[in-house]
Amino acid sequence: MTFTIKPADGLKVRKPDGSHLAADGESVVLTGYWRRRLADGDVVKATASKNAKKGGAA
Repeated sequence: MTFTIKPADGLKVRKPDGSHLAADGESVVLTGYWRRRLADGDVVKATASKNAKKGGAA
């Protein structure tokens, strides 16, 4: 299952590979790592932008 998430306001959040999560959000597989970040309030669910959706505009 994938979700689009972004860092909570004012935070920089590292991905498991050590790079930072994009400030405007990224689509990620909802693993235990991301579930913990959501529970801690480090990231929030975001809506996917039109550019990020597959197949163009909905």
